[in-house]
Amino acid sequence: SIAAACRKEGMALTGHVNRQLPVAEVFSSGQVLAAHAEDLIFARYDHPPTDTELATLADETKKSGVTVTANIALNPATAAQVRDLDAVLAQDEAQYLSAATYSRWIRANNRNLDEDPKQHLENLQTTQVMDLKFVRLLRDRGVPIILGTDASAYGFPGQSVLEELRQTQAAGLSRYESLVTPTRDAGRFLA
Repeated sequence: SIAAACRKEGMALTGHVNRQLPVAEVFSSGQVLAAHAEDLIFARYDHPPTDTELATLADETKKSGVTVTANIALNPATAAQVRDLDAVLAQDEAQYLSAATYSRWIRANNRNLDEDPKQHLENLQTTQVMDLKFVRLLRDRGVPIILGTDASAYGFPGQSVLEELRQTQAAGLSRYESLVTPTRDAGRFLA
């Protein structure tokens, strides 16, 4: 329904990928921006995908013409909260969070602390490795990647951009390729 309304109004369809919908529906809907790389994976697979499955999904992503917001700084930011939330909240950047955001980060409300910490950290590490491989595959196929971080939900605004740039380099993008994700490529997408 949203896709039909966007077509009718001549609006670009962008947004998160709903993991409960088949990824083929995202691609066929005319959605031009998919947030995020990890959500594309989990919308397609209900298991940790093999390298071959990731390559197949990267091929399908390229064919769809969609631009992807990688958001691969999310797992390290979440892991930092799981390992030592007090240290995260003691950082200078915490003073710049809105009261509403800060209240979601405190121990009583922090959904990142609901799981067994050891298992959660293992899951985050496994997922990060998968995400980095997938972003590398997207880059190799020429899929447009733009920077996005979900800052405030998982990381500090500003600092999360720097971490996203580091993570895109960890995925195999050069410094130049990483720097164009929030600049040139984001501008091309908006144009």
